[in-house]
Amino acid sequence: MKKLSVLCCFFLAIFCSTAFAQIEEGVEVENGETWGIDEGEEGVAVEVTSQWLSQYVNTGGISFSGGPVLQSSLTVSLPSGFYAQVWHSTEIDANLLDNPGAELDFYLGWSGRLYWLENPFLNSLEWDVNISYQDYPGLFSRMKEDFLGLELEVKKPFELNEVHVLSPFVAVEYYYPLNGNGGEQGAYASVGLRHSWKIWESISLEQSVRGTYDSGAFGYESGIVGAYTASLQWKATEHLNVDLGLVQYTVPISSFHNRKNEIVYGAGIRYEF
Repeated sequence: MKKLSVLCCFFLAIFCSTAFAQIEEGVEVENGETWGIDEGEEGVAVEVTSQWLSQYVNTGGISFSGGPVLQSSLTVSLPSGFYAQVWHSTEIDANLLDNPGAELDFYLGWSGRLYWLENPFLNSLEWDVNISYQDYPGLFSRMKEDFLGLELEVKKPFELNEVHVLSPFVAVEYYYPLNGNGGEQGAYASVGLRHSWKIWESISLEQSVRGTYDSGAFGYESGIVGAYTASLQWKATEHLNVDLGLVQYTVPISSFHNRKNEIVYGAGIRYEF
């Protein structure tokens, strides 16, 4: 029954995203009956990222690696807002495909803005919904350690001036183990605030603070975790962005037996074409 419910949620997410993609960009709203969708820029966009981190700590404050990791991704985005992504993580000083920090994820999602009911606040919300297949150690182990994921995030950007943008957000992540172990399924529910500060023409500081409730995902105990992240970004060229330095500090707010304060630092690059 639980597996059926999860699959229904996944198919519902796909159905809603497909329906959104059929709506034309810039549709006029009349009598609160017409829906619209922001399809973004024209053309297919491809993004490649690579990031070095001192360790892998996930949303729930769980440390998946004891040493440095290399995390890379390839994302293809369509004008309709749909995107597909492949994301890989591995410990640097270990076997490439079989180590505590190893993970291979496949994502299908949609992101953009929706317009309906002639409501300026709702029109300005930015949505991101995706489903994922997450392959954990050992990789390609016939789903014994793998999970299906469903994620939804909604944020509202506020442009304070030309250099400062504040974006409060709420996000929910749900994970279901493919091995059928119901004790490992669970969700993260987060509330937070992002701040973008354009320091110079090509240099910006991206920072965020969030609180996350872990219902017991991946078999860990439930509780609340706080996190602060700061990253100094350099737009080197039109297509190349360099993460000059990243720091993340994660603090268990609840009393956990298997989680502690974690400090992660790193750097990376992002190329778009």
